[in-house]
Amino acid sequence: MFKDVSFLQDNSVLYDYLNGYDHLAFICDVQKISKERMNEVVKYVGMESYAKRKIKDYSLGMKQHLLLAMAILNKPKLMFLDEPLNGLDPTSSILMRKILLRLVEEGTTIILSSHNLSEIDRVTKKILFLKDGKLIEENMTKYEKIYYHFLFSDLKHAQHVLLQENVQAVLTKNSLRIPLEHHTIQDLINLFHTYKINIIDIQKEVIGSEKRYEEIFNVCGDKT
Repeated sequence: MFKDVSFLQDNSVLYDYLNGYDHLAFICDVQKISKERMNEVVKYVGMESYAKRKIKDYSLGMKQHLLLAMAILNKPKLMFLDEPLNGLDPTSSILMRKILLRLVEEGTTIILSSHNLSEIDRVTKKILFLKDGKLIEENMTKYEKIYYHFLFSDLKHAQHVLLQENVQAVLTKNSLRIPLEHHTIQDLINLFHTYKINIIDIQKEVIGSEKRYEEIFNVCGDKT
């Protein structure tokens, strides 16, 4: 049974004077895993370019990818991950998230613990909240709210058009945050195209678990 279970370890288990291949080869020797599988995993997590480098030269993202490679060598059916995206830069977070979603698509069950609710929303709709020693299972679909952040070449013109068309939007730094309540993403794109407004970038934001968390833990509610 335990050969089908794995977990993502903390990077304190890595040795600075060894390289990525050394760590993977050790696990392969102990668990009788083929070197072919090791090379397959190196490619799977995208660490071919630095697997031969010593750990002391690894970034935090590289270390997380190596730890994940170590965890999936045995092709586990069940994986436990504790804060796998904590402290990662945006690029490393995106790559790690894509690998985890791919593992799930291939049949691996992943139990992931995290305090970052926005990251949780990006990888799953099934969440377990822990309160007073009890687990509360939730499906976030009914709490989900989707926003799109639009970046424009002419932000003021875009704001004026949305106001004119009675479309809700909030200015956040250099983009407009628009909820998808009464419009589809294509509706908005067509609208801006009609007014000849150039869209530079569009980013999706999903909010679900945070709202449910507020309800369960009575955030900013009655403390008496």
